[in-house]
Amino acid sequence: MAKVVMIMGPSGTGKSTGVQFLNPEETFIVNGDKKELPWKGSSKKYVEVLENKDGVLKFSGGKSNMRNTDLMAEIKSIVKLAGTKKKNLKQIVIDTITNPMFRSVVNRVGETGYSKYVEFAMELDAIIQMCKDELPEDLIVFILAHTEFETDEGGERIQRFKVPAGKFTTEKLVPESHVTVCLYSGIKRTDDGSIVTG
Repeated sequence: MAKVVMIMGPSGTGKSTGVQFLNPEETFIVNGDKKELPWKGSSKKYVEVLENKDGVLKFSGGKSNMRNTDLMAEIKSIVKLAGTKKKNLKQIVIDTITNPMFRSVVNRVGETGYSKYVEFAMELDAIIQMCKDELPEDLIVFILAHTEFETDEGGERIQRFKVPAGKFTTEKLVPESHVTVCLYSGIKRTDDGSIVTG
């Protein structure tokens, strides 16, 4: 059973930037945002997984340690493949899960009915459960996600997992309750007025 850690926060609060401090020889990144990694020299440390003519993913000479994809089904399969096949791997980072969830919604925007919202939640749940049930116990899977603010029944402003559409994921699945650790990123100002993320 791998440990699943969720790191959540608004955009620009250091979630992706923090990944640079992980050892790339022990790390695999699933780039769900499909954007350039936000630190200097990242392209030399993280190499894309190749796809052969039969559509099969292959690690390039054992050096590949990243996959750019915003498809939930592919995220599940590549996390399982990396977690079970890559030697010396200590952590997998999904950065972020929010964009792939949004893509699922966009791809089915013309559909009506409630069942698709259940299916969106089940895509996320399937990834979390696969990490717990099928990956080595010494592996950590970091799932990075965006948040939104809501007001609870007592009038308190709370930070919640951001869902691209519908409330089934936050109200029924409650992703934070299915992971080992849940951390929140944020911004604060120091006494001299500079901004610190983390």
